[in-house]
Amino acid sequence: MSNQVDNVLQRLPYRPESFKQEMARYPERLARHREKDALVVSRQVHQERDRQHRRTCLLRTCDDPAHVRPRRELKSETVKDRRHLGGCSLEDPACLDPSHLLPPHPLDPTEEFCCRSQCFPLWDPRASAPRIARRHR
Repeated sequence: MSNQVDNVLQRLPYRPESFKQEMARYPERLARHREKDALVVSRQVHQERDRQHRRTCLLRTCDDPAHVRPRRELKSETVKDRRHLGGCSLEDPACLDPSHLLPPHPLDPTEEFCCRSQCFPLWDPRASAPRIARRHR
């Protein structure tokens, strides 16, 4: 347990909040992301109806599932996304920036990176390559 806490304490928060706040909000953010992702997947058969609704809807806060945007994978994150999330205190429905469509970053960096040193993200092919020790002169 202590090792996991050490790993968690190495990473800085990605949002304008303290690390304790991020830890407290992580389960809620992850559940909300998974819920909306499942909703988007279930709406695949209703694409034409959803398109028609989005064209004709005039409400600012419409609860129709047609307005739920597809989620993005964490590996599609860009520097612009990190900048936006680092300065935005709003969540997905309130802010329309596509950065909010990313899943929350795992609290433990070993779930996101190849090692504790955070050399490569897990989706990078170099993360699974064997490490060869450097020769020192």
